[in-house]
Order: sequence, then structure tokens, then C-alpha cells
Amino acid sequence: MNSKSDCKIMDDNKDKYHDIVEQIGVSIDIGCAESHVKNSIEYAYSISPHKRIRVVKDWQWWDIIFSELHLETVENNGLLPSLIFCENLVYDSRLFMTMSGGRVRTSLLQKFHKTYSLFETKNSHYILCGPGQRKTVKSEFIFND
Repeated sequence: MNSKSDCKIMDDNKDKYHDIVEQIGVSIDIGCAESHVKNSIEYAYSISPHKRIRVVKDWQWWDIIFSELHLETVENNGLLPSLIFCENLVYDSRLFMTMSGGRVRTSLLQKFHKTYSLFETKNSHYILCGPGQRKTVKSEFIFND
């Protein structure tokens, strides 16, 4: 990747990703109250004790638009075409600490546990805390297809 045009393409993709994050989505209030985070963490451990647990605030739920072929692959792997992006990582069980800040983008959704505001991926549980936004995003803006 030595040409100036290759660098321009990479810069364009960064700009598109930034545009997605900054875009206003539809308000969605499916996150738990801070007072319920402990219950959600306990539930996450009870269903999959080996998975990492993260608590996120200022989150965005992205519904991904895939081509038919890619969507079939996603579904055949037991996944759903959604992910979470957050601006504020509050807790990470692997670091054994409470935090404030740090951006996180999940892998694709495996299952959503509405009662506990728990977004489950193949390797992790993400507890959505507080309100968020929901957006529809084309896969080529996120993944290298």
C-alpha cells in the first residue's frame, strides 16, 4: 500500500466511520438503571461464567445491512446483524476494575436478554446502562468486505 490513492481510501473509510458515530440515531431506552447493573452482572455470570462482562454507557445499537450472501453467513453462524458501539466503557471484568471512558465496538449479536439489558456476543456480555441510540448502518462502512 504505497500509493497516495490507497491512503485516500483509508482516510475516506475513517471519515465514514466517524460519520456513523456522530450521526443522530433514534433514541432507545432499553438500558438498565445503574442501580440494576449488579443484578445484570450476576445474571451474565450465571448463564456464561467464562465470558467477559463489560458495562457500557453512551451506547449505540447498530443494525447492520449485509448483502444477502453475507447475511446468510452471519445467520448460519448463529449470529444476528447488530452490534454495539459505545463511547464510555464503565466496567470490564477482565481488568477487574471500574473505569470511566474508552470506546468499544462489539462483535455481532448472538442474543439479547431484554430483562437484564444484556447484549451477548460469542465471547462477551455487554450490559447496556442508561439510554442509547439505534441506527442502521451499511456493512461496508464497518467491515472490510
